[in-house]
Amino acid sequence: MTRALFIFSFIALVSPCLMGQSLIPASSRQHRLLLEDLSLTQDKSADVFLGFSPTAFETFELRKRAQMRLDWNHAHIAETPVRVPAMGSENTPVLLRSLQTESQGLDIPHGSSSFVRSEVGLSPTSWLALRTTLIGGTTIEDNSRAWYHLAEAYAEFKFVNSVISIGRKPMNWGQSFVGPLLLSDNSTPLDSIQITSLPVRLPWILDYLGLVRAEIFYSRMNADRLPQHDQFVGWRLGVKPNMRTEVNVAAHYQFGGKQVRGGAWDEVLLEIFGVRKDYGEGPKSSSNVTNRAAQIDFRIKFPELKTPLSVYGENHLEDCCGGLYFLFRRQLSYLYGFYLRTDQSVRAQKIRVEYVKTGNKLYFHDVWLSALSNEGSLMGHPIGNDAQGVYVDWMKSLWAAEGSLRIFWEERNRRGQIDFGGIYLYRPHYEESEKRYGTTPGVEIPLAPDWRLNLRGSIIRVINKENYGGRNTFEWGTLLSLGYNWKK
Repeated sequence: MTRALFIFSFIALVSPCLMGQSLIPASSRQHRLLLEDLSLTQDKSADVFLGFSPTAFETFELRKRAQMRLDWNHAHIAETPVRVPAMGSENTPVLLRSLQTESQGLDIPHGSSSFVRSEVGLSPTSWLALRTTLIGGTTIEDNSRAWYHLAEAYAEFKFVNSVISIGRKPMNWGQSFVGPLLLSDNSTPLDSIQITSLPVRLPWILDYLGLVRAEIFYSRMNADRLPQHDQFVGWRLGVKPNMRTEVNVAAHYQFGGKQVRGGAWDEVLLEIFGVRKDYGEGPKSSSNVTNRAAQIDFRIKFPELKTPLSVYGENHLEDCCGGLYFLFRRQLSYLYGFYLRTDQSVRAQKIRVEYVKTGNKLYFHDVWLSALSNEGSLMGHPIGNDAQGVYVDWMKSLWAAEGSLRIFWEERNRRGQIDFGGIYLYRPHYEESEKRYGTTPGVEIPLAPDWRLNLRGSIIRVINKENYGGRNTFEWGTLLSLGYNWKK
């Protein structure tokens, strides 16, 4: 513990300010933050749909013909992940982490590790873009072992106003920067086929909708889950009636899988369109061959203010059971937040505040036990189900450096909800809800035009870990990263 406090204090003193919850966030988050800043300017040409992941043909740095980013990293992780109750199995667990969220499923082993992250992007023509991100390294323990993680590998093809993406491409369906409720970059991206329309205006009376955007995807999962080889399909539709407002609706459906009975294609298609077949009277008489979830999210911007501001929210509904009481008490999850700049200058302070509350049935299903997860991490918000959290980010450019601060508080497996969720079946020892609070410092310093030094650290206090009353721990991590960027 003394060592953790010493390293944390050292980094906090070295850095002019502090940074966010994940030690190694995905680089696509830098693009997202840039888009969010541009959307708060009054330049209409910079306006985009923030509720969709951007394609390479919109704002991506692949407007350059080629780019490469190479990082050498040394990290120390002192955190024991917590298994999500009722999801997965002993052989295929779904785990919650605090130090490695927002990182596209990266799972650095406990202890000290040295690793390299390589990102390569190519855009040889106006209609083709390629990207891959590969991370590999060695954990330095009693028995050193090598590991790797393929975070991204996809190709995008542009046809008029549509983009087809094939491969492992991230999807962020929502407004949250910490993690959208429906689909996020917390887990390894799905190996999928995605078809996305670029923002367009529709003819005739539909022109009143303003800019319109849509996206669909399909993915078949691997065998390392329960059940094996289940499938996902989803759609998302967004409108911008004016340059200030964005509204999106979306849904995804999980179906099929090895040894899952029923689920003919006509039944799946009917449920995708919101209809279930009726086979008679009684609660079990209709088809139930998909695990469905839906969301509506919005963002309203005020770029003309002295302190440009955007407010946003997400409302997520899990397909489950019961009447209105269960709908609003157990199944509804929501997230609200705001993001502001103190002024329009490049050195403006940036502040973000988010609050999230998740329902008891979020990301859970008694047929598809792996539910909304991929390679052991949740594909939605990293806080998990039956939880609430508050996140505060502060970012500032100081001299040549870029620094920021996240402070957060979370409560997981809340006592008021556990009776319905049956958590006692999975944690018979349940005594108290688990609470976490902490911060993660970091600073990025340019050393030369193409070289940057990144220092980060994190310390988290966990109260009643895994719902054991009085089991209180500190968890911490540090990162030293030296990066090189090349563009042509």
